Amino acid sequence: MTSSEGSRASQRRMVEGESNNAMERRLKLQADLEGMNQRIEDSEAEGGDDLKSEEEGEEVNQEVDESGQSNQDEPMEEAEPQEEGG
Repeated sequence: MTSSEGSRASQRRMVEGESNNAMERRLKLQADLEGMNQRIEDSEAEGGDDLKSEEEGEEVNQEVDESGQSNQDEPMEEAEPQEEGG
């Protein structure tokens, strides 16, 4: 095996590992979402707090959406300090 073949094989293993990690994270988030949806259904059946359940569902949906992005997050803008006038 030449060094370029070894390098390609190493890169392939790294990409496969990243793909496996991403797939495992996606499956975990999907399982979390399904669990939260089940809790929401159970809570609604018992007449529970709909607002709290809705917020939990939105939080998981946001996590799932973020996991589908490939590090394209933009840094948040920092708030400018406000001067106190007297």
